[in-house]
Amino acid sequence: MIKKTFYFIATLLYLYSNIFSQETQLFYLSGKDADSPINWEFMVSKGRNSNSWSTIPVPSNWELQGFGEFNYGHDKNKSDEIGFYKYNFYTKKSWEHSKIFIVFEGVMTDTEVKLNGKICGPIHQGGFYRFEYDVTNLIKFDDKNLLEVKVKKVSENESIEIAERKSDYWVFGGIFRPVYLKILPKEFIERTAINATHDGKFNIDVFLSKISSAKNVRVQVVNIKGEKVGKAFEKEIYNSENMVTLSSIIENPKTWTAETPNLYYADITLSKDKQIIHTVRERFGFRTIEVREGKGIYLNDKIITLKGCDRHSFWPTTGRAISRNKCYDDIMLLKEMNMNAVRMSHYPPDAYFLDLCDEYGIYVLDEVAGWQKPSYDTPTSKRLIKSTVTRDVNHPSILFWDNGNEGGWNYETDDEFSKYDPQKRRVLHPWELFGGIDTDHYESYESVQQKMKSGNIFMPTEHLHGLYDGGLGAGLNDFWKLMWGNPLNGGMFLWVFADEGVVRNDKNGFIDTDGNHAPDGILGPFHEKEASFYTIKEIWSPIYIETEKVDQTKNFNEIEIENRYDFTNLKECKFKWQLVNYADKKFHSSKNEILASGFVKGPNIEPRSNGKLNLNLSNNYENADAIFLTAYDYNNTEIYTWKWKIISNKKIVDEFIQASKTAPELIEEKSEYEVITENFKFKISKHNGQLVSVKNLDKEFSFNNGPQFVADITKEKKSNNYLQIKNYVSKNNQVIEVKNHTNFDQLKWTIYNSGWLQLDYSYTLNDSVNYVGVSFDYPENKMLSMKWLGKGPYRVWKNRLKGQTIDVWENNYKNFAPNTNWDYPEFVGYFADFSWIKFDTEEGKISVLTEDENLFFRVYSQKDGEEPRHTKMIWPEGDISFLHAIPPIGTKFHKAADLGPSGHNTKMEGTYSATLYFYFGELN
Repeated sequence: MIKKTFYFIATLLYLYSNIFSQETQLFYLSGKDADSPINWEFMVSKGRNSNSWSTIPVPSNWELQGFGEFNYGHDKNKSDEIGFYKYNFYTKKSWEHSKIFIVFEGVMTDTEVKLNGKICGPIHQGGFYRFEYDVTNLIKFDDKNLLEVKVKKVSENESIEIAERKSDYWVFGGIFRPVYLKILPKEFIERTAINATHDGKFNIDVFLSKISSAKNVRVQVVNIKGEKVGKAFEKEIYNSENMVTLSSIIENPKTWTAETPNLYYADITLSKDKQIIHTVRERFGFRTIEVREGKGIYLNDKIITLKGCDRHSFWPTTGRAISRNKCYDDIMLLKEMNMNAVRMSHYPPDAYFLDLCDEYGIYVLDEVAGWQKPSYDTPTSKRLIKSTVTRDVNHPSILFWDNGNEGGWNYETDDEFSKYDPQKRRVLHPWELFGGIDTDHYESYESVQQKMKSGNIFMPTEHLHGLYDGGLGAGLNDFWKLMWGNPLNGGMFLWVFADEGVVRNDKNGFIDTDGNHAPDGILGPFHEKEASFYTIKEIWSPIYIETEKVDQTKNFNEIEIENRYDFTNLKECKFKWQLVNYADKKFHSSKNEILASGFVKGPNIEPRSNGKLNLNLSNNYENADAIFLTAYDYNNTEIYTWKWKIISNKKIVDEFIQASKTAPELIEEKSEYEVITENFKFKISKHNGQLVSVKNLDKEFSFNNGPQFVADITKEKKSNNYLQIKNYVSKNNQVIEVKNHTNFDQLKWTIYNSGWLQLDYSYTLNDSVNYVGVSFDYPENKMLSMKWLGKGPYRVWKNRLKGQTIDVWENNYKNFAPNTNWDYPEFVGYFADFSWIKFDTEEGKISVLTEDENLFFRVYSQKDGEEPRHTKMIWPEGDISFLHAIPPIGTKFHKAADLGPSGHNTKMEGTYSATLYFYFGELN
């Protein structure tokens, strides 16, 4: 009995090990990503910590680990150190009858590999590509093995050095992606290439290796839960074929799109008779991508528009060595911006990034490197295209292949992609008209107007080049209005996802973007959200509302909306509304009060169609201060939140300002009026009507020298002089009024006995201006923070108004030049549509209210970043301004005026007026 039991268990163990060996096994020699590295022995030939053995985490770039020297791609004299790696590992005896490969996912740049003292194969050249060696005859089984890797950072192949490293990004050295052993049976499935179309047609090319006895290949499609879909299908292998093609039809498959990323598996089995030799599981999606020239880009017979950005594989502390978690975070940020696409500039990404694009629904342009002219030489280009396509071919997220960038393509190798891709995806040349799509970069608004009439699909693969606070969201609204709805609009890719700032461990942790070369992102180096993030989120929202129209009609029960999805009916979405009273309306409460809220199912509006959303609000919703509306997609993910202010600024002012019972005292001096109220003393200049000083009891406020008329008018600037000034009492308030002022039609101060100052002013202007309004002085070194009701929390430019919403916001004082700090949102800048502001200063509180809607305010001036080009910022004189117009901002390559109507100066025609109220100190 014991003997029988022993043989039974032994048989089970044998069968289990046999079944297990039928699948490909991966045995990691490095960490699986940058978050879980494994230490190897290491020595570098030059630079920091050179010529002595120590350890280094793998995967990593050695510069970020304190070895060698940093270089940006533009550097003329780059460091050419060589890295030497050693790693000892043990193998299993059970592998003796297997085929074993050592696989490197990415090494910069020229790589020589030895195992147990013997060369594994030819030196691999090309830093962003998977490569492998058959080490079956070199490995020691059930024993210790020594792996040695020699890495030359600078490639000996000049075309690789130009294509990958003489570029506008940081260049590194080292084993920066995972290394592992791949254990296979002696006869095995080498790779597959799947073409599964949206109508259910399924074709798979199965590439086989070392076939001697295998007779059959069988495929079973299963869904994401592992449930069988349709019947299995198979094909016999004849004459030791190294490739077989199998076909089937799946009835009514769930198709893959960015909106519905439905995935399936193909279980491929290689067998002899009924004995399984090798099994492989490949993930794929049913989808059909077509470029219909002159008509648009179609997915599954529906026109689509790609909304995305360019992305580098990068993290400030690890360089190009990144983790799956970091890739996931990037995908979530792309989705949060309502993007549906990403371009892999300027090299293939980590494999797990593409896995995540498949899972979460992001369209991908997968790119073979080639910075600019000249390209890879032809043999190298062919080899690296094969490496890219054979690795990535089954990802449904990949819609296009890019053969280089901005002239860095090799025309002799464009046809290489289709050799390995049964889907025959189009090949693009980013920056030129090729493959039926014009991908020209950084065109002006006028040029895009012409391109939208050219008859060619236009999809710029780089656009609105960011630099510091310029580009990206600035100008996007004008371009998207021009392009949206035109079938020739293939989409747009903004440059770039994030600032490429490396933490210089040789410079005390300084975050280095190589001057103005790399601070181009929507996000900061550590993915701090900049203002453009929210601008893009609103403009590219798949549920689009013209907020200005709603502001005008104030009809919140029937809101006009547009469905900008390509596949989703809005009835699959939902909306949440809230009636809100603002926080701190009288500077006492700390958070908004929700008066009422509710959910509404989305209306039946087909993709790319318009309709109306009925919120069914009660008739007394106008008693609330505001209405907030949030849209959620079918996954209950927030798409965007719109906020509309219902209460008028006039009503807010009335809640603060009380009529005076007695008039303040006025003392006329030689050059000033002194007005004394219950707790304040104000001095106003008789020369120009400006506020000279403010004193609250025994404390003086340094808020003065205003209103100064400020405008960058093209004609000779006017001086602040007057012809007549008078004072009088009206409704128990002291009034000081300036007549016939050379800059103001009206300039009038009304002083309440409670201490409130009311300023009424108007001016007439017929000119084009960057900015116009009034300014005051207040010392920057005394400012602590500000709270305001208005658009925020980020600042705006004339051509970047979207993405900020009206609410109560608060921000602590800070003023830093761009690219020296990423503590967003900025304190300094222009802010839109304010109702009130409360400045907290070392001298006390300073409150400002306005009766006027749509007024801007500006706080201080910010220094420009290094070589700002067209992102140089324009500021009025003075410290704190109240404005009817503000300036736009340009991009790295274009002036603001080249980016569309909102990039032009504001045309002022007529008379403009405003009323401001000031209070110094705590409000009761």
